[in-house]
Amino acid sequence: MDKEKFESIYHTMCGLVWQEYAEQGVEDIFCDGSVCSSAYEEISCAYERLRKRLHVNGEDRDVDTILYNYEKINREIARKMLEYGIKYAKEGN
Repeated sequence: MDKEKFESIYHTMCGLVWQEYAEQGVEDIFCDGSVCSSAYEEISCAYERLRKRLHVNGEDRDVDTILYNYEKINREIARKMLEYGIKYAKEGN
């Protein structure tokens, strides 16, 4: 699968594109009431509590680095899972 197609699917799944540009048949896993939406809300609340506890006005570089790199890891996991799904579907497993 080419990088552009993967990015389109990934962005649709994460709710990062306007509906008219979304991949057909791909679910927005961050829609209201979803597991991802609830988890993201918890992350946001924890981030705010950390900022207050650390007396940080604005963003905290270390916390942002943790969040950014965790997102990077998740994106790679998603890409690999898609590749394996395609591979095994072709092999009939």
